[in-house]
Amino acid sequence: NIDIGDTNSGQFIVSDAELDLITSSGTVTIGSAANASTITVDNLTAPASISGTLALSSNGDITFSGDNSSFVQDFSATTSAGDINVNIGLNSTQDVTLDANTTSDGDIFFSNTGVITLSGTGDLTMTSNDDIILNGNATISHTGTGDVVITTTGASQAEFHLSFTATDNATLSHSGNGSLNLTVADDFFIRGLGDLLHSGNGDVFITADSDLNGTGRFFADSSGSVDTSSANGDLFIIADDFQHLSSGTINAGTGNITISTSLGD
Repeated sequence: NIDIGDTNSGQFIVSDAELDLITSSGTVTIGSAANASTITVDNLTAPASISGTLALSSNGDITFSGDNSSFVQDFSATTSAGDINVNIGLNSTQDVTLDANTTSDGDIFFSNTGVITLSGTGDLTMTSNDDIILNGNATISHTGTGDVVITTTGASQAEFHLSFTATDNATLSHSGNGSLNLTVADDFFIRGLGDLLHSGNGDVFITADSDLNGTGRFFADSSGSVDTSSANGDLFIIADDFQHLSSGTINAGTGNITISTSLGD
């Protein structure tokens, strides 16, 4: 196992202080896609002396836990055969990429306390072969300039869940300038009190059934909402089936809303 930051129970440890001794404008990679190792990141403050990209690579799970971590350079975490777990806060002013687009399974899972906050000019890109799930009070927030691109690629039951239960209150918010793109191979769910918000400049694209096999729904139940009323942009929803239930709302203000079928029938 590889521990980065405060956690020091693994066989291979890279401390915060040790990273501070590295200077590079290229890519600094910790781990390898060829090794069946787990990576745990805890309370990492990535140094400005790494001005290119800080990359984590593993053939096992990558987990962010303990205390919050922050990045001032482009950051990526890629697993070739595991999951990515966000149990604590990740803060960045540059690009953040989470890639679990594996050949087997590959989830991106936010626990109740999982948070990603972007405040600069970077993009947030998350790709999984299987599900992307925001549980409890999990939050993704972009207050700067850049796109948010979330994709599930698996051909069978690769879903996106903004809140997982009727009492969850997860939030996906983009209050800066840039588009919000969610492309899901199977179902797109907003459950409980989940909110998808966009208040900056840019369009919102939600696509379910991106693999065109006829099993991808846009599904909003309970009191969840999609709100782009404060944004200078339009809302596009594409799915095999549109199921908007209970008291959830969709509000685009003066923007256009386009709802269409993925199969064209």
